[in-house]
Amino acid sequence: MGVVQRICDFIAFKGISKYRFYQITGLSNGFLDKGENIGSDKCEIIINHFDDLSADWLLTGKGEMLKDYIPQKSTPLVETLEKVATRQDELIKKMELNEIELKKNIERLQIENSKLIDLAHAAMVKKEKQIN
Repeated sequence: MGVVQRICDFIAFKGISKYRFYQITGLSNGFLDKGENIGSDKCEIIINHFDDLSADWLLTGKGEMLKDYIPQKSTPLVETLEKVATRQDELIKKMELNEIELKKNIERLQIENSKLIDLAHAAMVKKEKQIN
């Protein structure tokens, strides 16, 4: 298992989406889908953003995923931000589904439009033949 898979395991354990992970770290969307390993610069960014993540585990796979327990400071602001982030993730998923549906509708309408153009052309040819 490479570093990327361990990152995916970690964010699954934390219960956050890849999108949220990218937001937190500032790393580019999709980089987790591009291979098994990443550079040390990205590892450093990730370790700096997640205090409870064990650098040894991330880099080598040895030891425990989490460092010794670090109490999470939960405040109303943090809870609100987490709710907002969760809602954003839900809205993004909904928008992605809507985009897929719209693309299907566009394709269907293009096919219908093409058929109507063909019918109109055939009707014009038939009318010209009747006139001549």
